Amino acid sequence: MIYHIGEVNIYMERFVRFMRQNKTRLEGEHYYVFYGNKTPKDLDHCKYVKNLWALLKLFLFSKQEDRFVLHSYMYPWLYLSCFLTPWNSKKILWVIWGGDLYFYNEEKNFKYKCYEFLRRHTINRFRYVMGVEGDFILAQKYYKIRGQHLNGLYPMEFINTSTNESVLKAGDTINILVGNSADPSNNHIEIFYLLEKFKNDNIKLYVPLSYGGTPDYINEVDRIGTELFGEKYISMKEFMEINRYNEFLSTVHVLVCNHERQQALGNIFALLYLGKKVYIKEGITTVDFFNSYGLKFSFVHDIDKFSLEEFIYLSLEDKRKNYEILRYIYSSDHLISVWSNIFQQIKSI
Repeated sequence: MIYHIGEVNIYMERFVRFMRQNKTRLEGEHYYVFYGNKTPKDLDHCKYVKNLWALLKLFLFSKQEDRFVLHSYMYPWLYLSCFLTPWNSKKILWVIWGGDLYFYNEEKNFKYKCYEFLRRHTINRFRYVMGVEGDFILAQKYYKIRGQHLNGLYPMEFINTSTNESVLKAGDTINILVGNSADPSNNHIEIFYLLEKFKNDNIKLYVPLSYGGTPDYINEVDRIGTELFGEKYISMKEFMEINRYNEFLSTVHVLVCNHERQQALGNIFALLYLGKKVYIKEGITTVDFFNSYGLKFSFVHDIDKFSLEEFIYLSLEDKRKNYEILRYIYSSDHLISVWSNIFQQIKSI
């Protein structure tokens, strides 16, 4: 049995849906174990754990042929379960989600130190680690991991459309999406000052603030955004249902992500697929990942030297290239091949 352990969220629900739809083409038998604040919609062949014992006993009573896929590693009960059953380390694949790798940068209070102690004494023993090359290198640096690096991708559900070849006309409002959440790692205010030079142009700034971040941070983002852009600044504090959010993304012309680490890949891929221009911060692990596939994107620091026309411009050739690349790498056949290879490798020991 391969146990998949993760938090209930749209990405895991999409992954489980992909696994079930293609179960006859995928290696092994799979069981899904969820934790978090909401229960899965479909509990068929799933378990929702509500306490430490419910999770720990999966590790304590696992069979020799069982394997564990940790979809992110950010859960204290999971730290304890792995720490208390070190003999299971060779059965574990840790899938890096980003925040679980950069946990070492978090505030070092007593609770953090306890969590980080458990993490450091478990991560370095995991047999397999999945993530982009840059994140794997960082994991080696900060957690001294000795596990084998595997490459993989989560399923994406793009809007059903052909490549967006539309051209902005004179008088059209330019819709700019800033970041993906209220988390301070979005560095919203830095982006606002970069974009301030466009404030007298026909633009709108959409800033998702429906989750992450503290009330004080959100208020500060809203204060500065409104101060700089007035009614052109739109604070998005209500959570959107996925179909409605996809419709909103189709109206965006430019995405600016100023994260210090790999984040917001869902938004980035969706907008690249739709032929939109995307800016990310130079030096993060996402850059090498995108370059390895040949995707076309821009850097946040270049905004300072761009005119509005240059800021929004993406050639038709680059739009088509991004569309074709993403259509291939997120095709069912490619994803099935990728995950089948992963399951074969982790079951081979």
